[in-house]
Amino acid sequence: MSRGAWGNHEEHPSGRGQARHVLGPAAFCLLLALTAGVPANGEAEKNPVSPNSIAAKFAGEVAGRIKMASRHLEEISKKDDLRQLFITGDRSALDAEAKTLTTEFKGALMLRLLLPGHYDVELDADPPLGYASMDLLQKAGNSKNPLPAEVHNFGSPGAQVVIVRRVEDADHNLIGLLHLSLSPDVYLKLDGVKGMVGYLELNQDIENNSLVLGTAGDRKFRLGNPVKSDIAGTRWSINFWPLKATAKGLMGKAKLPEVEGIPFLPVIIAVLVNPGGRG
Repeated sequence: MSRGAWGNHEEHPSGRGQARHVLGPAAFCLLLALTAGVPANGEAEKNPVSPNSIAAKFAGEVAGRIKMASRHLEEISKKDDLRQLFITGDRSALDAEAKTLTTEFKGALMLRLLLPGHYDVELDADPPLGYASMDLLQKAGNSKNPLPAEVHNFGSPGAQVVIVRRVEDADHNLIGLLHLSLSPDVYLKLDGVKGMVGYLELNQDIENNSLVLGTAGDRKFRLGNPVKSDIAGTRWSINFWPLKATAKGLMGKAKLPEVEGIPFLPVIIAVLVNPGGRG
């Protein structure tokens, strides 16, 4: 039969043209059923495509704060006038200088200028100088490499972020130690978590002991293995459990923003609109 007899419906004899018109309402109903659990307020777009980018974002923010404090402490350790104070060994002068320098750090609790071998625990001080600090000071005295930041006394009134640096003379001999105590509220805070879909933990790992320093999100997502991002200059890491799509979750009206980094809804729509895979 000639082309003109069928007009613009060349596929009508095979039924393909009709099938597409019939599929429209069916596809719409199926799409409604599948997306019943997906929020319409854009929640699916609140997470970046890659869960790794979420973990890296928070790790980078915390690392940035620690880097600024560590860098300034390192600069102070190299000042000639400070070196002279340690060489002189005047305890009152060192204490006075420590009080002045403390104000140069955001969220600082106390800066201690310590003479090697001339310090001991101060458990009643605020903040305390505890046994964890004794261990860290000893390591700093024996190591030329900067030590990572740690959290001490977490969960108690004496909680503090601790950074220790060496003070050396012109011949690189140890002449002093800087013990900086910082507020955990300032340096461990997790910004920008509002609306995040998933669960996040900030952990400290020392000698196979893991301590949770902060959390964000909904703990119900803490299933399986997390995406991990280490925090530079510290003993900490970010562990992130993203929202994961499953067949069970789909039928149970779970919120499914993406499947392995691929937006879920566009895949469904593409399949339903073009079921034959051809134009």
